[in-house]
Amino acid sequence: MPDLMLWKDEQLRQIRNEMDLLFDMLWEDFKNPVLMRHLRKPSINIIETDDNIVVTADIQAQPGKLECTVAGDRLTINRRRSREFCWRGGRLRKSGWFSSTIKLPAKVEAESAKATFRDGLLKITLCKKKENQVTQIKIDIAE
Repeated sequence: MPDLMLWKDEQLRQIRNEMDLLFDMLWEDFKNPVLMRHLRKPSINIIETDDNIVVTADIQAQPGKLECTVAGDRLTINRRRSREFCWRGGRLRKSGWFSSTIKLPAKVEAESAKATFRDGLLKITLCKKKENQVTQIKIDIAE
């Protein structure tokens, strides 16, 4: 029968760190399947006033990793995400992205869109397009 091996504290610490890394990577993979997709979607609220549409989204991301685009009556919010795992043998980077397209209650003027991000809350203010606006035309009378 083989002799029992005495483990040193450093060897146990190394095994524990590698197991922690393994479980971190497995948890990240667990959140990615299509069935679990709803867990990653942010809470989005749309408020419509007479002149504006205000969209707020609770997004936990770094400001530089957010992108918003507007086309007609559609607003798209993209969030890039990356995470780095380090262990004694090297590094592993995992990255992914979230995208959500929202149909707005009215068409908006893309040029006037304003977005702010503070404490995990993205706020986008969009001016509605003025359709069917009645404009009075001045008539010059020629004599």
